[in-house]
Amino acid sequence: MEPMYESYEDGIVEVDGAKVDNPNICMHCHNTGEQKILFSFKTGGIHDDYYGVMLSYCYYCQSTSFHYLARSDEDYSFYFIEKSIPELEDNTELSDYIRKTFPSFSKIYSQSQVAEEEGLDLISGMGYRKAVEFLVSDYLINFQKDDPSITETWISSPLTSLNNKIQKLNDENLKALSTAITWIGNDETHYSKRNPDYDISEMKKFINALLAMIEYNRSIEDAKNFINRS
Repeated sequence: MEPMYESYEDGIVEVDGAKVDNPNICMHCHNTGEQKILFSFKTGGIHDDYYGVMLSYCYYCQSTSFHYLARSDEDYSFYFIEKSIPELEDNTELSDYIRKTFPSFSKIYSQSQVAEEEGLDLISGMGYRKAVEFLVSDYLINFQKDDPSITETWISSPLTSLNNKIQKLNDENLKALSTAITWIGNDETHYSKRNPDYDISEMKKFINALLAMIEYNRSIEDAKNFINRS
C-alpha cells in the first residue's frame, strides 16, 4: 500500500504507520478480493468533509475507484471507507411473491431505486419511505383483516399516520424494522436530521430485512397449512 499523507498549511507531509481498510470489492465489476491501493492521503483543510481520500485499482477489470475515508475513534492511525465513487449499487431484486402481494410497494420501491441510481439520492429516500408506508398498509389489510379496528377506511384516512399503522402490526420484529425505516425516511424529508449517523444505505438494509421477515412468516404459515392438511 502506498503511504498516506497529512495535509498542513505549508504543504503535504508523509505520515508513517497509517493504516486503511482495503475495499475488498470492486465498485465497478463487483468482484471480491484485495484491491491495489494506488494512493491515499489524509486531508486537513477546513472545508474537507472527510479525514482522507484513496484511489484503488481492481485486478479483474483494471478499473479505479475513489474513496473518502473516515478515522477510527479508538485508533487514530486507522482509517476506513465512508463513501465510494462510484457507489456500490444495491440492485435488490424483489421476489415474485412480494411483487404480486404488494404491487404498489414494488412499483414505488423500483422507481426509488431508479432515482438513486441516477444520482438523485436527495429525493430517493423519500420514495423509499413512501414505499414502506404502502407496504405496511397493504400488509395490515392482507394479513390482519381479522382485527376489527383495521379497516380500509381507517387505512386510507389521511388522519391515520404511518406510525399509527406500525403500532397495529402484530409482529414485534416487523414493528421494529418499520419504525427504524420511518425514522430514517423522516430525516430524508427534513432540513435537519435527528439521526445523522443513519442514511439511505441503512434504510435499505432495514427494508431488505423487513421483506425477508414477511417472506419468513409466509413460509411458516405455508408449513403450518401443509401440516394441518396432512
